[in-house]
Amino acid sequence: MKFLKKFRKGQKGFTLIELLVVIAILGVIAAVAVPNILSFIGEGNDEAKAAELHNVTVAVTAALASSTANPPAVVAYDNVGIPSTPGAAVDNPAKYLVNKTVYAYTITASGGITQGNKYTWP
Repeated sequence: MKFLKKFRKGQKGFTLIELLVVIAILGVIAAVAVPNILSFIGEGNDEAKAAELHNVTVAVTAALASSTANPPAVVAYDNVGIPSTPGAAVDNPAKYLVNKTVYAYTITASGGITQGNKYTWP
């Protein structure tokens, strides 16, 4: 023990071996943790996409129920994002959305819905 104290007396910092051991431990932790974290991120994106599709479906259903046309019809969208527009007409699904959509949608006048890729807002 006296040898170590005498050897390290007046020196500050870590030895090269100590630094290499710490780097090796961090490397092992990263190798185990990163793939698991990335899989959680992927699952979250899929769930967000499904949740948004559900919200748009509810908005289209509400617009169809509120439509004054005979037969009921909604404002059609062709592969674009849908903005949140509270002041829109009752037959517009945008009236019933809280936030603008992240994905593009094609909505037919009869209420058919197709979800597309991520939409880039201008």
